[in-house]
Amino acid sequence: MNRIGLRDTHIWSEADRALLQAVGQSLNLTLERTETARADCTERPSCMPAPGRQRASLS
Repeated sequence: MNRIGLRDTHIWSEADRALLQAVGQSLNLTLERTETARADCTERPSCMPAPGRQRASLS
């Protein structure tokens, strides 16, 4: 995608671009949902683990 400094540049097909864009959007959505889950969990004690159980790490 970034051609600066590359000697042998790759030309992306439309299918490759669409796949890369879909993966990027999926990762972005995952990050947004993780941030929302973290915020919700800090506001609600109900999402804290039961005694003796560890809370899953989101980081």
